[in-house]
Amino acid sequence: MLKLMIIGRRAPGRSRRDAQRHLRAVHGQMVVSPPPDAGPMPADYVQNHVRDGAYKAAGGPHAVERDLVTELWFDSMAHLRESTQTPYYLTYLRPDEPRFVDDSSVARLMVTTRSLRAGDESVFKVYFLLTRADAPTADAGWENGLNAARARLLAASGLTGASEHAAMPGPDGARAFVDVILEGRFAALDGASAVLERLDDYLADFADGALDRNRAFGLAAEQFDTARLRGLPERG
Repeated sequence: MLKLMIIGRRAPGRSRRDAQRHLRAVHGQMVVSPPPDAGPMPADYVQNHVRDGAYKAAGGPHAVERDLVTELWFDSMAHLRESTQTPYYLTYLRPDEPRFVDDSSVARLMVTTRSLRAGDESVFKVYFLLTRADAPTADAGWENGLNAARARLLAASGLTGASEHAAMPGPDGARAFVDVILEGRFAALDGASAVLERLDDYLADFADGALDRNRAFGLAAEQFDTARLRGLPERG
């Protein structure tokens, strides 16, 4: 199973709340309840909506504030390609994307995911997006810093589960937008927000020259999985 993570900022001229509502009530419904003749669709689909004020950057011009994190699963690369070539996708889904997301802000990441702590699928999450510095001396300091960040996350109060997403190189072999995304899950937003506020602590154990601090940032978000999207009162 392949996983695609899409991280983006709301479309220009739309508030965060308005863009997220469109993603839930319009775009999301086209994904989770497609017509019978839609053709190949993702094997699973999850939206994560960044909460107001729940964004924190270490600094730098590349850490553009994001509002949306979408996760999609596919059986294979062929399945992914086929799902983006159907008349349904090209006529309805693709033209709808600019109505809620600024395409110039979007990072699309194929990732491999491993569990750091098994747990329930709590709906509040914190994400730390981390990029290794492009320096010859970065490797050892990167691994040590990443190990320390993992340990801090696993010790966080209220944590119900944790995962790590490692970004795969692009088709041309180029490095992705980020190298690793640490994800913690919480039963309450306060737990995710408290961890987000400690972003600087999570970065402190990376040796100088190991982490690209201009690209490091964190998000706290609320999850809407397929079952939750289908049950929303605002649906349709």
